[in-house]
Amino acid sequence: MECLSPGSVDALAIASRDPAFDRATLDFLFPCRFEVRGDLAIHASTERLLALAPDLPGAALNDCFIVEAARPIGAFADLAALDRTSIVLHSRRDPGLRLRGAISLQPGGRALFLMAQAAGDDHQVAEVDPANLSPLDGAADLIAALRVQAAQTGDAETVVAALALARDEAVSRQEFFDAIVQMLPAVLMVKDARDGRYVLVNRAAEEMLGVRAEALLGRNVHELFPPEEALAFAAEDQAVIASGAMTVVEEETVTTVARGKRIFTTKKSATFGEEGAHYIVTVGEDVTERTETRAALQTALAAAEEAALSKSVFLANMSHEIRTPLNGIVAIADILNRESLEPRLKDMVGIISASGETLERLLSDILDQARIESGQITLETAPFHLGDMVRATAALGELKAREKGVALCIDLSPEVDVAVEGDMVRVRQILTNLVSNAVKFTEAGQVTITGYRSADASVRFEVRDTGEGFDEATRMRIFGRFQQADNTITRKFGGTGLGLAISRELASLMGGVLDCEGRPGQGACFWFELPLPQVDEIVTLLPGPTAVAPPQLRVLVADDHPTNRKVIELMLEGAAEVACVENGQEALDALATDSFDMVLMDMQMPVMDGLTAIRHQRAREASGQADGRMPIIMLTANALPEHVAASLAAGADRHLDKPITAASLFAALTDVFTAKAA
Repeated sequence: MECLSPGSVDALAIASRDPAFDRATLDFLFPCRFEVRGDLAIHASTERLLALAPDLPGAALNDCFIVEAARPIGAFADLAALDRTSIVLHSRRDPGLRLRGAISLQPGGRALFLMAQAAGDDHQVAEVDPANLSPLDGAADLIAALRVQAAQTGDAETVVAALALARDEAVSRQEFFDAIVQMLPAVLMVKDARDGRYVLVNRAAEEMLGVRAEALLGRNVHELFPPEEALAFAAEDQAVIASGAMTVVEEETVTTVARGKRIFTTKKSATFGEEGAHYIVTVGEDVTERTETRAALQTALAAAEEAALSKSVFLANMSHEIRTPLNGIVAIADILNRESLEPRLKDMVGIISASGETLERLLSDILDQARIESGQITLETAPFHLGDMVRATAALGELKAREKGVALCIDLSPEVDVAVEGDMVRVRQILTNLVSNAVKFTEAGQVTITGYRSADASVRFEVRDTGEGFDEATRMRIFGRFQQADNTITRKFGGTGLGLAISRELASLMGGVLDCEGRPGQGACFWFELPLPQVDEIVTLLPGPTAVAPPQLRVLVADDHPTNRKVIELMLEGAAEVACVENGQEALDALATDSFDMVLMDMQMPVMDGLTAIRHQRAREASGQADGRMPIIMLTANALPEHVAASLAAGADRHLDKPITAASLFAALTDVFTAKAA
């Protein structure tokens, strides 16, 4: 930077020769902005400081004027101290031109020089380069026009008045701009692209950092932030300048004085001129709370998923452990029912059978509800005959209805006595539950199952009874979990109160709705609608003469529980020769050394589980180490849908849940042999 000797300009002598200069007042001031770099070095050896103004891209201020101030200026802070201190600018091109005014420090580190102009004896405006004026002031064009006007009229007062008006408008615009900047809720910080020093910060930035603007302006990131953060910010600045595009950092750590480490989402962009980048604008949003909340939610979600997994594992284990002894109860009761027993013993066996069936139903309800709550219920879509399903469901309910002297009627319109597509198991579960409830709560009269297509082509089923009915208050709560019409129902009929809640959830999962209506003493009607599109009639292939089980089977049973092995032996007594092993490895060894027609495989066993054993057997068959495909039925207490899927994926021909009855076992045997014969 050029240094001027103290004698370069005699400011006092110039002022004394031109009394017009002394008559200029701040009322005639026009705003002219110039910036001061933080590394400004101004040399002076006398009380009056004469030095060059800082370089400005595209401006000639440093070539035109000399700053005269009342005290030395060595840095930005020195300039800030000159707030409202009169200074004089001397023109180097025209010694007769002097500009007098005051320095005003503006928000963002901008120095505003308010000046009055005084030229030579004719008081006309001398050479003033419009480039010295900030574009924000919008006055460059006005200066050129005023220069022409002053030259033509010589009317200094007209020029001064116009300058004053332009000054007021420019200041008003600037105040409006500053107000907007300060009111922004987002952090706004502007740096000089040349040296990275802040020239503008808004109130949000002050509050975020916990530092006043005066302490931020003129400083760079290395003076304000920890080294690691400062280096990262500086690298981002250079990347913005190099790319010319806005960059976004979603999560960036910023150390603040007031609030410690905070997390910000920042957006940066640069402004450019002919000489390159001018400013780097940073807009930031404090997302600390949002990030912490998201992290907390993720932690909670992970904990919930872990809890759900633990719950699922617990339910699966509970199901297995309960079904295993339940299999002994139900199966033995079923075997006893086939014996010739005296009436008293037959009644006892009937109680055992009914109790076992009730326990199995309660277990299934609890598992279904848990799976609905955890979102693990899956729907299977396949074609089935809707009318046949309804008649089969009614046949099961008819036995209980006949015992009570209640008639069970079916009224199906032709448009529902057809093949449809949907989840037959879940549709049947809903209908079975409604029919069972209707029969349970009807002491006399009848229960009617009605089916037809509604106006929107959905299938609608209504189950009407002539039972006790209920009031509106009961209807509002009857679908709640563990809810029944009143406590006496539980004492009288038993049940968990889950059946209707599960049925409504299943209807909703299938895109339908389930509701009810009733009046005390006048019976009730429970109905549901489901979108079950009609499909082509299902073709049932009748089994040929070979599609029957051979009269004497050799069956291998692999189960680690002695009760289960004994149950199967008793059920197949007289119909098959049974050999038993206790784990999957023993089953593979037996299949390798002996001949069998069928394998009944448990899933959970020591040494080797059933799934692994089936995979090994299928691998043997694929490699030619075994003759033909061995029919294998997975007979297990693992009854959840994922267990069924795992069995079939491993290569089982059928998955049969415990507890079993002789009827369900022989039906499975027949299905497998029918498929093999086909």
